Amino acid sequence: MHVVWFKRDLRIHDHAVLREAGRAGSVLALYVFEPNVIAAPDYAAQHLGFTRECLAELDGALASLGAPLVRLCGTMPEVLARLHEREPIEGLWSHEETGNALTYARDRRVKAWCCEQHVPWHERPQNGVVRRLDTRDRWADRWEERMTQPVLPPPRRLVPAPVDLTGLATDLPVELRPRGEDKAARARGGRDAAEALLATFLADRACDYRSGMSSPLTAGSACSRLSPHFASGTLSIREATQAARRRRGELLARPEPQRPGRPARRNRELRGSIALALSLHSEARERARDRAPRRASSLRGAA
Repeated sequence: MHVVWFKRDLRIHDHAVLREAGRAGSVLALYVFEPNVIAAPDYAAQHLGFTRECLAELDGALASLGAPLVRLCGTMPEVLARLHEREPIEGLWSHEETGNALTYARDRRVKAWCCEQHVPWHERPQNGVVRRLDTRDRWADRWEERMTQPVLPPPRRLVPAPVDLTGLATDLPVELRPRGEDKAARARGGRDAAEALLATFLADRACDYRSGMSSPLTAGSACSRLSPHFASGTLSIREATQAARRRRGELLARPEPQRPGRPARRNRELRGSIALALSLHSEARERARDRAPRRASSLRGAA
């Protein structure tokens, strides 16, 4: 069987590894609740609530393709080892993850396990983060190349892997869940919510972005509110980039009115520039996060 490991790519659209794994054979679509990641200081109850909403929607989308989402609880790669005992894993598939030091160390353990078990791990990039760069020259060209590639449609059908999951933990135990209460006013998870936010931002809310982004009174409506969706991958950076560019083209193609008032002209140009900046700003944040594990490892080596 081929395991598609969902991490920060909770969608079926523009999902290269899901399509490739589906062509390779039967698929186990896997999400793992990892207690050490959830217990970290940067994880809270609202993160778990948001993730659960994303997973519920993802499960329905995958079920419509024939391979419902399997949710397990445990550490990696131990979860993979238990699955491998029940049904041989022919390949592990995932997108490259932009995470923190914990997930970076976990991925190194997963890589070591895959090498020991002779299981190929197929990782694919899903954003503009370029790993193992020896120089940052021409980074923008690589980013542009990735963002202009066609957005991938979901696979038409998936063959579910015949694996017995009896006895495996399928949810996060109550005692391991984050302390505190979920926040009622937090963002809603799932692709439907992400698409709605992107649509309203490009159609209208971007007009007030420049003037409203820095005020707590207006930032809630003036900003895109897409950061948690980019972080969880319900919407890909490429999808947002191309949508922003299409909207900018539509605005710039509008004919000038006979008496173009300054506010109308300013709003038109503002919408186009901010729509384009949407993906660039989010990408810059991910690049900064991607450098953190490497800095930490270099400091440890120097010590």
